[in-house]
Amino acid sequence: VPQAGGGWRLWPLSDRPPLQGAHEMAQGRVALLGDAAHPMRPYLAQGAGMAIEDAAALQQALAGCGNDVPQGLRRYAAQRWQRNARVQARAERNGRIFHATGPMRWARDGALRLLGERLLDQPWLYRGPS
Repeated sequence: VPQAGGGWRLWPLSDRPPLQGAHEMAQGRVALLGDAAHPMRPYLAQGAGMAIEDAAALQQALAGCGNDVPQGLRRYAAQRWQRNARVQARAERNGRIFHATGPMRWARDGALRLLGERLLDQPWLYRGPS
């Protein structure tokens, strides 16, 4: 634990920068999904949701590829990487907002009082993959 830096924490969070392209999810005959491909912070509560969406997309891509598995995996990754990257980035942003201090905290609290749940609504997320 000391090697992680910053001292020990009850629940350390591990993630990675948002995906930069499909090549980070599939190469050749290997594909990653869920946290293996795109770990994300819990501030949208979508880690499991993205993994389930990945699994459905992977099944569809492989069902339509015949014997060309690398092509199916490329199709899967091309279909999923942008949505996953968007969710990763939004979860990271929410974490900064939720843990804000000082004037940022006051602004956050004021916006929540003024706009309420509309501020946190994410129709693009809950509509599912397009």
